[in-house]
Amino acid sequence: MSHPMKTTTLICIFSFISFITKAELLNIVHTARWHNTNGYSTIIDHPAVNENPDVVIIATPYCEEFCQQYFSPIGVHFDGTHWSLFREDLRPIDEYQKFSIVVKKNILPNVFIHEVTPENTFQNLSILDHPLLNEQPEAILFVTHRREVDDPFNNASIIIYYSKTLRKWCLVNSDQKPLVANHKFNILINPNYSFSLPISLENANGENYYAILNKIDQKWIDKIVLVQAHQLKSSCLFGIKNNSFFPTLCTAQNTHIPPSTVINLCVKTVE
Repeated sequence: MSHPMKTTTLICIFSFISFITKAELLNIVHTARWHNTNGYSTIIDHPAVNENPDVVIIATPYCEEFCQQYFSPIGVHFDGTHWSLFREDLRPIDEYQKFSIVVKKNILPNVFIHEVTPENTFQNLSILDHPLLNEQPEAILFVTHRREVDDPFNNASIIIYYSKTLRKWCLVNSDQKPLVANHKFNILINPNYSFSLPISLENANGENYYAILNKIDQKWIDKIVLVQAHQLKSSCLFGIKNNSFFPTLCTAQNTHIPPSTVINLCVKTVE
């Protein structure tokens, strides 16, 4: 006969594992097609996110070896039924444009939604306040704009920056313009298989529009890669392009990779 205390303990353990698994939700590559795309937005039609306003979505532009290399700032929006990805510059999303997406429930300790307020704004910085980030300069985080109805668009890439003076992480627009009050951002902290990587321009092409990430293991070529510009010097917009050898860090057209660029990367298995 089993001991009731042991049985209860096992049930609690399995319930916790199930809770964490369900909280992880989804890692996918979303493809814009004619049936899910309208102008500058594309609908993420998936049971895990449909009619679910509380999820936290992190996204990065992504393409295969042969694709139109044009990335723009992106965000996510919930219309009451579906989540959509949109371009902040309001230009149409090309058919077959792909996006790497990680979806989390907003109940995990390393996930939260940051809202820009006058109280957390200093000059052009919006200061993040979270126990996993405060006084943690080695933290790795990823950010995606979470646009509410009637909010203005934010046509600039978001840079993360650790202030040694404030001893906190901050968000800043790549064009250095102040972030708009009440704007919200999805934040993911220290996900599994994430790391910071300095970009050597020795790996860049002649015009420094892309850099081959040859420090990434080849077995990760077909995995999702999230990208987050890190430090104020990383002021250009990045996406990931997969080729036959290594993932490649790409910038928007005619944008050079600045010297001393550092990026955060997160590698996930596609589900």
